[in-house]
Amino acid sequence: MRQQQKQKKSFIHLLSFILFSFAISFLVLLIIQQFSARGKDGYEISFCYEKDFHIGKEERIPVKLIRVVDGDTLLVNLDGKRERVRLIGIDSPESVKPESPIECYGEEAKAYLTSLLSHEGEIFLQYDRTQGKRDRFGRILAYAFTRDGMNIAEELLRNGYAREYTYQRENPYLFRNSFVQDEKEAKVERKGLWAVCH
Repeated sequence: MRQQQKQKKSFIHLLSFILFSFAISFLVLLIIQQFSARGKDGYEISFCYEKDFHIGKEERIPVKLIRVVDGDTLLVNLDGKRERVRLIGIDSPESVKPESPIECYGEEAKAYLTSLLSHEGEIFLQYDRTQGKRDRFGRILAYAFTRDGMNIAEELLRNGYAREYTYQRENPYLFRNSFVQDEKEAKVERKGLWAVCH
């Protein structure tokens, strides 16, 4: 009888130990997953990192630049059709929004982008599979690059002509980590709108 009670106690202890170990392992895995799902700035990121998401220049679409609409929107000719392109990952101050006042640094942002692209008859669009191809206004959502490979949105961020803009935190765009860093550096160095807009 005593032997049976001892065996029963041993079994209960062993079972408790196994369950406890399982619970601890599960908790540790959960914590590791939470940390690995966040970028260095603390925002959640997907597991589609920039280095794993290779898009070559051959996947960039050449378009004819018609004009700059404002600091984050371009008018282009794509396959013979005039299209507005909203640059992914940035938001520049408004300069042409109907029935809205011009925002602080809106005209400067538009002028800077115009000067940046003044010699670019052709630019290159690159879609981002995380963002869809059009926004709710029917504008194409894309990154835009110059012939020499400069990311136009990144150039605006670095010089303080736009703010980083993530449309959906749970569905971040391809270049988000580097764009967030570019904005931080522009803020610290008080470039562009960071020096005059409050």
